[in-house]
Amino acid sequence: MTNAHHRAIIATLAFVALAGRAVEAGKPLDMPVTNTLRIEASRVPREGHNLGATGELTVVLKGLRNDKGLARLALFGSQTGWPGEWSASGVAYGATRIEKGVARMVFTGVPHGSYAIIAYHDENNNGVTDSNFLGVPSEGYGFSNNVKPLISSPKFKEARFEIGPKPGAIEIRMIY
Repeated sequence: MTNAHHRAIIATLAFVALAGRAVEAGKPLDMPVTNTLRIEASRVPREGHNLGATGELTVVLKGLRNDKGLARLALFGSQTGWPGEWSASGVAYGATRIEKGVARMVFTGVPHGSYAIIAYHDENNNGVTDSNFLGVPSEGYGFSNNVKPLISSPKFKEARFEIGPKPGAIEIRMIY
């Protein structure tokens, strides 16, 4: 096995460990299945955000290998809890349907500021990121800025993007 293979295995194991926390001790989170989520300002960190000015963000997930299950996403407003503590630290999280290998989610009422997104393809719709016997994810995942993990999950600052007065749109390519 090459060093690249070792790094890939370590990265995927780290993702499983962190994303697994999103299910709160093995229990899947109760997530709304929708294509639009309104942000609750009370969940947005005050630091680095203008709570008085809001925008809209459209997230498009591409490269999903099939239309089975749901695409699950979490929007974070700081490095606190990133990337695994969805319910405790995520600004918003939800699930959306997949059509022709693409999933879309629109976040409305997003206070201007810095954010990052984590997503995964829950093919069997069990609410957790499944893995094989080696601990490597068997379901796709992705991060904003299309950050590809090397040794561990990306840092918030690597996946960070800005929301301002104009409607924003980002595309995330899924990794399998």
